Amino acid sequence: MELSEKQAQAVDLLVYKWKKAFDNQQKTSITFKAPTGSGKTFIIANFIDRVMEEFDKNSGKKLVFIYNTISNAELPKQTLDKFEHYKFHLNSMKNATIKYKESPSKQKEAKGDQEYNILAKEADIFIFGTSSFGKSTIFVKEGKLDAFIDELRSDYYVVYIRDEAHIGTSKISEKPDAKSFDKKIKELDNVFELMMTATPKENDDIVEITNKDLDDDNWKLLKANKNVNLNISYESTDEIDNSFLLEQACTTFVDIKKQYKQISEDEKLKNLWKVNPAMLIQVKDKMLEKEAEFNKEIKQIIKILEKYNLGYAKYFSEEKTKTVAGDTSKTDLNSLSKKDSDVDVIIFKVGPATGWDIPRACMLVQLRNVSSETLDKQTLGRIKRFPIPIKIDNEDHRKELNNSIANEFFVYSNNKKFDQNLRERIYYLKEQYKNKKFVVGEIDKSSIIKINQTYKEKVYELVFKEFEQICEKFEKFRKKNQDFLKITRKSNINEGRFIEKTIFDQIELEIFNESLIKKYSTLITTDMWENIESIYNQKINENIRISIQYYKHYILTDLLDDIKQLNVENWENTNPTLNIKQIIAPPEEYVEDYEIIDINNSKDSSKNYIEIKSEIEKYAYSNNKKLGKNEVKVSVDSKPEKDFVSFFTKWLEEDADDDLEINIWFRNFTNNSKSIFWDYFEQTQVKKSYPDFIVCINQHQINIEIKGKGNKDISPEKTRDLIQMTQKYVKKANENSLNNKQKNNLNFTSLICWPKNEIADNFLCKGASTLEKINHLFKPQSLLVTERKDALEYDIKEEHLKKIFRKLAN
Repeated sequence: MELSEKQAQAVDLLVYKWKKAFDNQQKTSITFKAPTGSGKTFIIANFIDRVMEEFDKNSGKKLVFIYNTISNAELPKQTLDKFEHYKFHLNSMKNATIKYKESPSKQKEAKGDQEYNILAKEADIFIFGTSSFGKSTIFVKEGKLDAFIDELRSDYYVVYIRDEAHIGTSKISEKPDAKSFDKKIKELDNVFELMMTATPKENDDIVEITNKDLDDDNWKLLKANKNVNLNISYESTDEIDNSFLLEQACTTFVDIKKQYKQISEDEKLKNLWKVNPAMLIQVKDKMLEKEAEFNKEIKQIIKILEKYNLGYAKYFSEEKTKTVAGDTSKTDLNSLSKKDSDVDVIIFKVGPATGWDIPRACMLVQLRNVSSETLDKQTLGRIKRFPIPIKIDNEDHRKELNNSIANEFFVYSNNKKFDQNLRERIYYLKEQYKNKKFVVGEIDKSSIIKINQTYKEKVYELVFKEFEQICEKFEKFRKKNQDFLKITRKSNINEGRFIEKTIFDQIELEIFNESLIKKYSTLITTDMWENIESIYNQKINENIRISIQYYKHYILTDLLDDIKQLNVENWENTNPTLNIKQIIAPPEEYVEDYEIIDINNSKDSSKNYIEIKSEIEKYAYSNNKKLGKNEVKVSVDSKPEKDFVSFFTKWLEEDADDDLEINIWFRNFTNNSKSIFWDYFEQTQVKKSYPDFIVCINQHQINIEIKGKGNKDISPEKTRDLIQMTQKYVKKANENSLNNKQKNNLNFTSLICWPKNEIADNFLCKGASTLEKINHLFKPQSLLVTERKDALEYDIKEEHLKKIFRKLAN
């Protein structure tokens, strides 16, 4: 199992923050936020593995992890099962003892005191459900939890992971005893807190994976295209009869099954072969006084399913059976989840199925008076997972996956509260902005030459030339370190972050090398490694003791920058064709899912939009077709984006120059055929970048990408690549202009922006522009060159965003 790029970046950043706190002996609380279906448990397992690997055994403390989650039916046990599964694919965690500790109530007689003690030494990772903290439980009544915390206080370093932290700390949800346990753990001097929540507070130190991150990721993890009540024309859900709704759902589902079977004919989608899609029907717990009515509804559902020859399963607390082709037998969640299960439809209750993953599910049916009234976020998350996580080879492969039936999910509902439960926001493009054209940048892929023989020969030449120096370095290292290899690994989150790891034997080194070989497979291909090993075999003799693994390690570390430079030269020499053109944009209508958990309208609740009520005339979109409301909810993915909208609207209202005409501005939605994009290079791949905001001032297009301030930029390498690519587009545009190939209306400015400070009353930026008066602002001058390391690295000066805007008026 392999982390995706965005998952790995999140793990690196979490580990960095833990290491910094541990080294400085500081108590620290970090918040982790990620969309449903992004693999949070897998990310946490990798975080635990890395902390185990890098924990200082000489610190005088023993390391222990406490994972505290809500006691919603089977959820703690599901977490245990996932950890047990993941650990065998990890290095340090594979030998860990993991225990789920559940306290019986006091009313249940204990078989013996010792059985219910919690001893820190009995496990490396403890999983608790909050029901274990109730006053009536043996853990609390007999002081077992307090004794456990006292033991942790004296001898242990605690990493405390709180799942669904917004629930545990709300005013409405958890028992006081659960809060008390939280408080006691947090009072320890030797604790690092990792809070997992959908609603972080504004001042939290947040590590976040956004939906936009997942769109750009190198693994396909989520389905993207939602279909609601497909082929049903009723405007009001109240008008839709249960039987009619289910018949329509079954008709669509039968067609979906046919399309999944056709996937087996496509070699590019071979990972999806033999996936049998599933329909989910979520039902509520039957009330005793309405049991007969409930059973009647279930029988009607089954009658319709049988009409369409669909195999089905019932997964209730009191009944767990499947019926396929008339045969009924017992079943369980694991078998129902298998990609080739013969069950088409699962009728289930939320409780018994809490924490259940079924990626093959692609349709959710919600029937009035039968299903739960709320469209549970976790349930919707089940049908949004991609059937099988697939690593994306290139942008063509991404496009192939995005266009397949596997990227579609379907919801059928006639529930009154369906629209608000579904939590979607619709943006309508205002009439005056339809058919407007915008500038985009495209790389002609046919002009790109992949890794060629010249590049390979240069790498072989480098390795051959450096062989003796590698051997000398190894000999000095061996004498100094007694064969122990202490590796300083730079995190890929940002410059200047270092994490140390000590390797004790050849097996550990081989495992570590394999991870690097996989990571840099686009720099050194499999056939290149075969030739590099041949060089080793030619040069090795009885006087040279260096092993093949140490040899590979030095290539992957000491020579890596040189190899990267050769690769850059290889790509630069290809001189791909850049096309600057216009497209009609943005989309006339855009439906956006959002996930908000607004607890008691708390001021601390986090929203992924900012509502603006002034200066909205030039904003391209409205949330209302009739434009009756003089306000709009502008979608945002992060606090810096939210800060930018506040900054920009305030600037428009108070500071904008009278000579500046704002023609249009809007949030640029991603992955739509009418989204504004700019191709760029990432290592040896062509990727699309979608600027966060588009602003047109005095008919000049400004593409704005918002980044976190300083260390909060989760992908500084991408930031650097974007800036370098922007400069190339500007150069190309200027060449076209000189050659009379480009009209003036193809002018543009592209900016990378970040908040100047925590107040975010101003933004700094870097970039390039086809207008020389703006481009000149970024050119470094001897007295104006910033001290920021990355500005020097990009060879470009940062500037105030307000100054860029004002320059357009001159």
